[in-house]
Amino acid sequence: MRSTRWRVDARFATRGRGRARTRLNASAEPARTRAFDPTRAKDLKLLGAKENLLDAIERNDAQRIDAAIDECGALYDGERRSPATSRALRGRWRLVHSKQAANANPFQILFQGAAKNYQTFDEDDGVRNAVELGMLRIEAFATSENAGAVRTNIEIRTVDVSFGGRRLKTFELNPKPGAGRGWVEQRFLDEEVRISVGNKGSVFVHVKDDEGESAKEAKETTDAATTTTSALARVERRADEDED
Repeated sequence: MRSTRWRVDARFATRGRGRARTRLNASAEPARTRAFDPTRAKDLKLLGAKENLLDAIERNDAQRIDAAIDECGALYDGERRSPATSRALRGRWRLVHSKQAANANPFQILFQGAAKNYQTFDEDDGVRNAVELGMLRIEAFATSENAGAVRTNIEIRTVDVSFGGRRLKTFELNPKPGAGRGWVEQRFLDEEVRISVGNKGSVFVHVKDDEGESAKEAKETTDAATTTTSALARVERRADEDED
């Protein structure tokens, strides 16, 4: 009995010494700490500023919008990220906010509150600005040229006016050398949001437009044009019948 009891006690004693050694070894190991990454912290702060901007635009809070735009611009390193040459710039963007300068283009001032306002950066063609007011569509095409990490030079060449998907008139612009040129600088750019400033000081906020949504909108415009054309045809037939 004494021998058995000793073995039991020895077994527990051995376990205790093992746990003690484990605790001793664990306490002897230096604590692991994650190194502070200032770039990561800045990116997170920039993400918060972007989300704050989108929320302010949704709430139409002009003061918060201006503050969020300034914060995004201050945190975004354009020289390092080179947004003017980034692949993220390519594609169609939808305007969600603009603040026009006093001397801005009359075309921009007139249509700044349009329901649908798009800007498309094509890799080869240039820059296209399109405004849709119901069935009326006005599209300006400009050639573009990179002029640094954040700036793109643009020069408007043509303006197309369409109604119901049918082009009515094309205006070709032939300004004096240098007179029709302007530029746009990207103050913030990622895959979803873009903040830009024009050469006259106007500020724009765009969001990336989904291609599927664009196709849907194009179909809706075509359907609306067909409906309107059919309605006009019925009115004309009734007018002819009344005359007879």
